[in-house]
Amino acid sequence: MVETSDPSRQCDEAPQAVPPRDEASGAGAAELPYPAPQPDEVTRPFWDACARRELCFQECAGCGHRWLPPSVLCPRCWGADTRWTPACGEGTVFSFAVYHRAYHPAFRSRLPYVVAVIELGEGPRLLSNVVGMAPAEVRVDMPVRLEFQDEGGVTLPVFRPVGMSVSRPDGPPVSQPGEGGG
Repeated sequence: MVETSDPSRQCDEAPQAVPPRDEASGAGAAELPYPAPQPDEVTRPFWDACARRELCFQECAGCGHRWLPPSVLCPRCWGADTRWTPACGEGTVFSFAVYHRAYHPAFRSRLPYVVAVIELGEGPRLLSNVVGMAPAEVRVDMPVRLEFQDEGGVTLPVFRPVGMSVSRPDGPPVSQPGEGGG
């Protein structure tokens, strides 16, 4: 039993150290199967669109509200007349966290990584990852653009910063297209 500063919270064992990731080779902890989403009848249209490299959100025909994650009813008016609408792929970081601990073994080699709430240009928000820059450089309100990443047999929407100089995790700052410089 490991003592903690809060006596009501005791751990059976100390947290395990995670080997650092070698950014150049991608080596680190052994690659394990990715914990892929399990689509159901409500979420399947979202994942099918991602497989086509298209990000879609739901829109209510009654009140016009747009949202993610998928649901059978509009969360604003409870209407059932909904449709899937493609997103433009532009958005901003609404909020984010940098993970320094892997809560699933498949993520150990990715540490640290960014989980962010992305606000799409059309309004809906979704949880995703910000890629292509050092986690310490991610900022709220940072403009991002949609990309897709194949992972464990599933195509996932991820977001990359646009219109700013960023440092790659493995190198010096680089300029984004349309910015001049580098």
